[in-house]
Amino acid sequence: MLLAVIILVGAGAYVCIKREVQVSAGFVIRGRPARSIGIALAAGGVLTVVIPALCGMLGVLKDFIGALLLSFVIIAAALVYVALVVLAEKRRQATSLTRHAFCA
Repeated sequence: MLLAVIILVGAGAYVCIKREVQVSAGFVIRGRPARSIGIALAAGGVLTVVIPALCGMLGVLKDFIGALLLSFVIIAAALVYVALVVLAEKRRQATSLTRHAFCA
């Protein structure tokens, strides 16, 4: 689990610094959507550690399995958000390409 957190935070920081995500060979996201993806990855990694620890201190989660499941849910939520940003950006780029094709 620690490796997953390190990868998420590292990937998020890299994307935030570079402000570019290459989703596939022909699809690159730059600028604000890329920064949003980086922040979501980094925040997901940090929250994966912080929220289960806080819930454990407050007595909400009493066992390891509950904390582990909560961590998985947080990672999945971060990845779902990233997927939604990628899909929205792909749709936005596709519509802007069709507009430029009709204008030319």
